[in-house]
Amino acid sequence: MNVETLGAIFATRMLELVSADGSIRPVWIKIGKPRKYEKNIRFCPYQIIGIGDEKIRYALGSDALQSLILTLTKIGADIYGSPESKARKLTWMEDESHNLGIPVFAEVYGDVVPAPSMSLVL
Repeated sequence: MNVETLGAIFATRMLELVSADGSIRPVWIKIGKPRKYEKNIRFCPYQIIGIGDEKIRYALGSDALQSLILTLTKIGADIYGSPESKARKLTWMEDESHNLGIPVFAEVYGDVVPAPSMSLVL
């Protein structure tokens, strides 16, 4: 499946990327509204703009809620697994702990999520 557009965007988050010179630039997370793929399958597209390849990605689920939950999980993996996050260059809402407010699975990324974010670990 190749998704070329986000469709109707229903959620966004702006993170900040702090450069070596101290300048700040935005990193946008955009989530499209879940859509029908096949009879009992929905997909939820997302895009991260400002780091990585900026490709539109998606998660599949048996309904809109499952596709959204899986999309949020994939976003967490993409963000916390990025070189920028590992270098602690991403922030959200000026939180110096680097809590980006995105849920992740502890088994996969529990070691890279800052301690204050642990309440967001699934």
